Amino acid sequence: MEYLLDESWNNIDSFIPFGFGRVGKRVLPKLQEMFQVPFVIDNNPLYEGEKNGFSIKGLDDGLAERNNEKIVVLTVETAYVEIRKLLIGKGLEEYKDFCILERFFGEWFLKNRGECYLSKIDTVITSKCSLACKHCAMFIPYCKNKEDYSLDVLKNNFDLFFELVDYVLEYTLLGGEPILHKDIKEILRYLHENYGNRIGKIVLISNGKAILQDDLLEVMKTCNVIVSISDYTEVHDYKGIINSFVEKLDAYEIPYYYNYEMEWKDHGYPVNPSAFSDENGAKHMRMCGHTAHSMNEGRLYYCDPMYGAEKNTGFQTCKDDCLHFNDLLNEEEKIDAKKRIISYCFGKVNEKGFPSFCKVCAGIGHDNSSVIRAGE
Repeated sequence: MEYLLDESWNNIDSFIPFGFGRVGKRVLPKLQEMFQVPFVIDNNPLYEGEKNGFSIKGLDDGLAERNNEKIVVLTVETAYVEIRKLLIGKGLEEYKDFCILERFFGEWFLKNRGECYLSKIDTVITSKCSLACKHCAMFIPYCKNKEDYSLDVLKNNFDLFFELVDYVLEYTLLGGEPILHKDIKEILRYLHENYGNRIGKIVLISNGKAILQDDLLEVMKTCNVIVSISDYTEVHDYKGIINSFVEKLDAYEIPYYYNYEMEWKDHGYPVNPSAFSDENGAKHMRMCGHTAHSMNEGRLYYCDPMYGAEKNTGFQTCKDDCLHFNDLLNEEEKIDAKKRIISYCFGKVNEKGFPSFCKVCAGIGHDNSSVIRAGE
């Protein structure tokens, strides 16, 4: 396990978050329970002022009022690349003055408390979907037998995960369309009742086309679920359905947010697979910057598309592409297993430095210029 944050990060009790976008809005309330947050920086002037109980300042004003607090950037890796350049241009040093949330959460809690804290984990629960997006990142159109994944398998997957992971800020359930799973209420109850105190928020990613039954809405409210709505209505005609979907969430006071600003990229695979060499594979993986790691069937996958390719297209992953939690529990001391999990999430996947799927997937990074409309 390679620590990058310098010693000045040890035992801090406050920091300044950078980012009030999609990630920030979701995670800030829980971070505020853990640390003191004097204010939030965002370089979008539309966010400046008082928002949701937080004081939002522009970059220059925020840096002027900063009293040597560390800055934790609340964004995905692809956006962090530009923010990193911006902060360095203001004279700040990465890992001394600032870092991305995933790095802070993983490294700080391990180093200071010996605990495995992760910022975000996904689990795929079904290959059933109400849409058929040709460029689906989970490759659902290529799945021959669309099905709900077994409740027992999912429970075992959660149990294995929390044997080694102490806390995850966001645990996301996705598909396909997760609301279509016949046992969705039982899945939510199990996750909430057994591990709710170790999860910041349970998130459901939905396209908003599913019909929300009242009994499910009651469970969602009890389990403190937040819904991430991927709005594909520019491509698929279901505006009336998504409006009804949101009205139901409002009626039950279930929080949600829209993914309006989504930029989809054509992964190429499986129709036009990439052919990255071993020499370029690790660089391509880092540029892709997936921070949504995926726990499925007792294995940790570096990204959701890798699991989707394996499950829905028959792609053959190698054993060292994933972390097998049963092996970790049987072969490692717990602290060493936790270090291995965090190292994996930071990109030290295996000896060659990247999962085999990276060689055939164009990814979502800056080296993929094939931008398409969300939902195509």
